[in-house]
Amino acid sequence: MVSDSGDVAVFARLTGSGVDVTNYLGVWLETDGVLGLVVRQGQLLPSGATLYSIRDFAFTDAGMVLWLEVDPGGTEIWFHRAGELVRVLGDQDSAPGFPGCSVWDLFRPLASPSGEIVFEAVLYAEISGANCPATMYVVDGGPPVPLLWIGRLAPGFQAGTIFGSFSSGGLIRLPKINEEGDLALYAQVCNVGGGGCGRAIRSGWRAALRVASLARYVEAHGRPVLLCAFRLN
Repeated sequence: MVSDSGDVAVFARLTGSGVDVTNYLGVWLETDGVLGLVVRQGQLLPSGATLYSIRDFAFTDAGMVLWLEVDPGGTEIWFHRAGELVRVLGDQDSAPGFPGCSVWDLFRPLASPSGEIVFEAVLYAEISGANCPATMYVVDGGPPVPLLWIGRLAPGFQAGTIFGSFSSGGLIRLPKINEEGDLALYAQVCNVGGGGCGRAIRSGWRAALRVASLARYVEAHGRPVLLCAFRLN
């Protein structure tokens, strides 16, 4: 993976003396002709947990966001910049923006050239009655902020239409972030008053969305912008 400035990030498997299935995977970064280790399976992270596996990473000139599996702890999102590793969010953490909820699992993160990070989290209730929807979070120089979530009203549709699910990749290879920090993703939506969201999610609408300037846009406007939508069946 090559950044706009020509820095190179490599996900590689090692062989040789002292290497086994507990420590053979790692991510390296070459900057200005110097190759350095970012993370390696089996290492002790700054949080005190041991890196068990590297699920994926995204890399730009602004830094590298890593999707890691740790022991103990489960899945976690970390950010690497200028040689420093910073933990963003992990399983069992309190879910930002949703009182009484904790993180159950995290999914493939994205990073923009300007440094924004986006990832999806599945939440669960720590307190009876808490509303804990699957959520797309954005990080823009501070703590994670909810961007889109299941049950949030979806703009561009009739009243009562809400987000039903998000696509984290697949054949369409979305979501994506461009150099301006705009996010594009596919999301299924359904209408609360249209015969039940359970059926509508499976056969209703799929929308392509674009969120301009991510956290800055949400802070200013509090809602995403609809690019287009089309009916599946």
